[in-house]
Amino acid sequence: MAIDLNFAGQRTAYGTHGVHSFAAKFPPQLARWGIESFSEAGETVLDPMVGSGTTLVEARLLGRHGLGVDIDPLARLIAAVKSTPLPTDVLAAATRHLLVDAGADFADLRLAREYGIPFRDAFRDIPIPEFPNRDYWFMPKVSEELALLRRRLDRIDPKPIRDFFYVVFSSTIITKSSSSVANVRDLAHSRPHFATPRVQPDVLRAFVTRLARMTRAMNDLTEGCASPSSARIIGDDARRLALADRSVDLIFTSPPYVNAIDYPRAHKFSLFWLGDALGTSTDAYRDLGRSYIGTDRVPIKTCHALTRERFGIASLDATIERLAEADPRRAGVASRYFDDMGRALSEMGRVLRPGRQAVIVVCPSRIADVNVATHDLLAELAEARTSGVLRHVETHERTLDDSRRQLPITRGRFGPGMRTEFVVVLRRDAASL
Repeated sequence: MAIDLNFAGQRTAYGTHGVHSFAAKFPPQLARWGIESFSEAGETVLDPMVGSGTTLVEARLLGRHGLGVDIDPLARLIAAVKSTPLPTDVLAAATRHLLVDAGADFADLRLAREYGIPFRDAFRDIPIPEFPNRDYWFMPKVSEELALLRRRLDRIDPKPIRDFFYVVFSSTIITKSSSSVANVRDLAHSRPHFATPRVQPDVLRAFVTRLARMTRAMNDLTEGCASPSSARIIGDDARRLALADRSVDLIFTSPPYVNAIDYPRAHKFSLFWLGDALGTSTDAYRDLGRSYIGTDRVPIKTCHALTRERFGIASLDATIERLAEADPRRAGVASRYFDDMGRALSEMGRVLRPGRQAVIVVCPSRIADVNVATHDLLAELAEARTSGVLRHVETHERTLDDSRRQLPITRGRFGPGMRTEFVVVLRRDAASL
């Protein structure tokens, strides 16, 4: 019997689902379907590639215990904030204090500008971060205002409240349109495009506007969270999960696409300003990008070596061979992707309880004019890499809503298949130890 998983026209911005733009988010109704179909209240749901935290938010709303893993530090911050309810009165009090203090800071800045006092002299204890092409991507006065606001946010306690404000701060930079305070548009689609604002952005006004929206969203989450429920970020690598064997009741995740979405290219614009608060730096974050599942930052020599390796899966090996004939570099990138996903699938099989499901939401791709049936290949790879511990049960097809999924269309990487998504259901063998 066919299942309708399109959710066309349904509201997706309830709870905290809409608080921060993020490329390739799946609709929350899809996670809700998976959680309700394959788990019970009080059980544990893992998303090993958690992204912006859609699965964790739904786990909280449905009375489950959510666990999230992601390699990207900004994704971990967003997911943690979106799935952590905050007492309404505490958040309101913190907001009042912040707006008073920030208002005073910006009044001082306006006065300094009126008297021609340089920022570095008026605010000697507030450095403006140095990063490549800063004055190209951010107007100098915008950089001053971001630095001033960031200093004020750093003084907020406790940490969950401070992190909430950090996400609001980030959301003024990473947007779906030209509303960013940076000189960019469509950052949410992962590839920055330079765009000069018609007028100089007002950082504090942009922050206050987004703060009001995010506060309403957080209050919605706080009121809607089922009890008992919880959510935690537990690691940064789906290929090495810090979990005991057979400890998870359901896995629901959407892995990155093959050679498609380069999250660091977009997220670096927020990390320029928040990196130290998240334990990273511009250089470290750039280097981290080479470790992402799905990255295209693979040296050409490595690509050639990867194309010669075999997975022992006829359909996957044939796909890599066809890609190698068309474009050896992209073939190597695809081979690296499937090797990484094999490691992640092996870990999923290890931590999943016997008889339970892993649901993987994935798009096919068209790379160098070669169709890559990622959904079928991952199903076969899961069985092969777990020696049959994970079994493919069923696959459902759904039509993407272009206006909501935020999929980038660049460099000819995507074909008609990107308008269709597949929901692959795997099950751990009940007899497996």
